[in-house]
Amino acid sequence: MTYGRSNLRLVFGRGGARPLYMDPGRDLGLAEAVLGFYEEAVGLRMGDVGWEELRLIVGSDKLYNALRIVMGRFYKAVKRCPEHSKPEYLRGRVFLHVNERYGGYVHPMERSRVIKELEEELGVKGLEEAMWCDLPEELVIERLVKPSPLDVISTYNYETIDTVLVNSDSLEIRIREGRSPSAASLAKLVGRLCKLHGLVYEAVLEAGELRISIAGPGSVFGHATRYGSRLSHLGVRVLRMLRSMKTKWSISAEMRTSRGRLIHVAIASNKRTPYLEGAKPPEPKCIYDSSIEESIARILRSIGVDVEREAEPLVLPAGLLYIPDLVAKGPGGKAYIEIMGYWRKEYVEKKLYKVTELARAGIPIIIVADSRHRREVEASAKSIPTFYYTIRQGKPVLPYGALLREIKKLIETRQR
Repeated sequence: MTYGRSNLRLVFGRGGARPLYMDPGRDLGLAEAVLGFYEEAVGLRMGDVGWEELRLIVGSDKLYNALRIVMGRFYKAVKRCPEHSKPEYLRGRVFLHVNERYGGYVHPMERSRVIKELEEELGVKGLEEAMWCDLPEELVIERLVKPSPLDVISTYNYETIDTVLVNSDSLEIRIREGRSPSAASLAKLVGRLCKLHGLVYEAVLEAGELRISIAGPGSVFGHATRYGSRLSHLGVRVLRMLRSMKTKWSISAEMRTSRGRLIHVAIASNKRTPYLEGAKPPEPKCIYDSSIEESIARILRSIGVDVEREAEPLVLPAGLLYIPDLVAKGPGGKAYIEIMGYWRKEYVEKKLYKVTELARAGIPIIIVADSRHRREVEASAKSIPTFYYTIRQGKPVLPYGALLREIKKLIETRQR
């Protein structure tokens, strides 16, 4: 859920902009006031709530509009209709009754009598309220969960990041000490999340700096989609990990405005990090079935292959970073196995480019690909040993005997 690009507060400076987040030190009083306002509104009809009073409390129209949406995480406007009553049906019956018996018009002085007449005919008490109980101003505010003022601040900040990223063409992560163990762990996390949620990414190690670029919905689809929410989920996960690093780092995005212009937005850095404690971004739907990778690894182990998942990233000669799916180990060295599920064209092309770069660098690599990608793989990676699988009853079926022979040939006879 985003609060809309038009409500995003940006501070412009050299080279782009940065979001104006809520800060516990500066905005705690405001969050308390907003929370108090909503607590007093619980049980009231939307039409009876003094929304203009809240606008005056907040002071900024953009922040007011954004907070109205953010508070929807904690408070909801619900229908309070009499049991078994359907407002649309009741309105239709009233209009039909008035048309048939009164020629389409009832004098205001007669309204109460006609309503009572219909109540008896339809067997509905409180017909006046039941007819209109689904209108926006008749909805009643209900508390879903009572937040703290800090919950309000962290949720607003998450939604700010989400609003930037669902309108972005790309997200970029930079870490000064790119060869550190913490940077390697972060690269593994990004690779795993990108694979799991169907995000297209590229990682490069250049002059000791790790740079990870992840395609945004603007570049992949041309508009904001659910893809953007997956990107936001990844961004917040990464941000929480980055905060513990004792090195220079930054997260930024190329955000597209409503007029199509790109703006460089500095989301966070080691010097400036938004408060996100307690923020609970919705878990995005998994796109790729990681159980395929797990199943293949389990079967290989059962037939005697020492295989490892989530190995350390490899740095290719051009500085490109590659995170292997599986690594098989033997007396002669290692063999890397790339599990290529059924993915979008953009992701397949990037994967094939990395795999072919590995092969050119002399790194032993095997592709295990969904049979639906046979044409793309054969066109780009003819020289790389490839085994195709199909899914039967939720499990990958492939020639494990031939795969085992290829793995053993690489790990027993080839030195690394």
